[in-house]
Amino acid sequence: MQLSKNGQIVMDWFREITKIPRCSGEEAGISEFLIKFAKDNNLEAFIEETTGNVIIKKNATKGYENSKTIILQGHLDMVCEKNQGIVHDFSKDALKLTEHEGLLRATGTTLGADNGIAIAYALTILSSDEFEHPPIEVILTTEEETSMKGAEFFNPQNLKGSRLLNLDAEEEGVFYISSAGGIDHHMYLDFKKSKPSLDSKYKVLISGLKGGHSGSDIHKERGNSIKLLARTLAELNSKFNLELADFNGGSKINAIPREASCAFYIDKSFESDLNTMIKELENLYNNEMGSADSVTLSIEKNHEFDTVMDKESTDKLINVLLLIHSGIDHKSVDIEDFVISSQNLGVVKFEDNTVIISNSLRSSIKSLKTAMVQKLDIIANAFNLRFESEADYPEWQYKPNSDLRDIACKLYEDLTGNKPVIKAIHAGLECGFFADALKNNDIDILSFGPNMDGVHSPDEYLDINSADRVFGFLVELLKTLK
Repeated sequence: MQLSKNGQIVMDWFREITKIPRCSGEEAGISEFLIKFAKDNNLEAFIEETTGNVIIKKNATKGYENSKTIILQGHLDMVCEKNQGIVHDFSKDALKLTEHEGLLRATGTTLGADNGIAIAYALTILSSDEFEHPPIEVILTTEEETSMKGAEFFNPQNLKGSRLLNLDAEEEGVFYISSAGGIDHHMYLDFKKSKPSLDSKYKVLISGLKGGHSGSDIHKERGNSIKLLARTLAELNSKFNLELADFNGGSKINAIPREASCAFYIDKSFESDLNTMIKELENLYNNEMGSADSVTLSIEKNHEFDTVMDKESTDKLINVLLLIHSGIDHKSVDIEDFVISSQNLGVVKFEDNTVIISNSLRSSIKSLKTAMVQKLDIIANAFNLRFESEADYPEWQYKPNSDLRDIACKLYEDLTGNKPVIKAIHAGLECGFFADALKNNDIDILSFGPNMDGVHSPDEYLDINSADRVFGFLVELLKTLK
């Protein structure tokens, strides 16, 4: 594959980044790497004490000293997901990269191009003297994939820029000018444990689903393993009156869950019916999903659990999971294929004597986000569950007049002969926090990035040529913003 000189440098930096563990909340290694980089390149840099964000500053090149300061923004962390059976310790292991037909992937795990590519772009610009640019402030935030803590609590006094380029988008030729706000909602079902009274123990597993990003992939009608397992459990419980020992699905609240499992006891006389029913349900779900997704239901005899949930709590859990909506909530009638609000039932897990049910809500209209929270609160109250909301982050509202957008659109058309696509995104960009915190700077924001897909899942890939082209556009844009 023939890359430009700068494109090759970008990919060299990206490959170096994939050697450094950086799951959300565990960004210390990448932060130390960046501070050392800044010191080696005689750049001003520091780690914000309260957030862990890394900020690196570079002076303007000759002739750009009086230009408006540009903020380059991305995030340090990545979603750490792996397929079943993959041996990988995200706390210490480097990612295993594969490249095929111009696409870069990690073997059995997420790649972290979301948002490692922003780090690679920043390092390439900061380490070179050949690019023309205004004063640059780079801010790379922590915990974007979980709580957006870094963006929410950064100190606006640390940034003087009035133009911000967010490099956390995933479609080349698309400029994002608005993003959804979001909030996480958790329910807590407390239950009693007892010894099982039935003799045959089984485990049902849901697997094979595509999963994906709970914002950018929610409109693709992909299967949700938790919802499918809840339906499965409801059918089994109605016929076999089972005793539930465990229910576990999903691992990240902002990822569409691909896998889920439940363990239970039934009467031995139902064993043959159980296998037949599981196969029938697998066929039923695959017929419903059509070409959007496919699922495998498998069953294992025996499991490791020696206690079960009380009957009342079992029925309550099943009903709650059936009632919770997961998917599109509202879709725009004015903008084609634009999801306004959605809900993702992302994680269900047993912890001691409590089941935790976690939902990720997104909306570009605040009132619809509030309405979704109210519905979940009503369900929780109806079944006497404890509940709470957290990680509330703002939407990034569309700015009708934007010099930055106008300059970028004209440049893109001049360079490519094509007009860029202007979009609002149904994913949680950090731009809302920056727009609010830097409003006194009269901040102007634009978001773009290279082609990638499957983010937040082990199917994630980065289009290498696209990453090269987008970096070339970024360099020209910095040159133009004089």
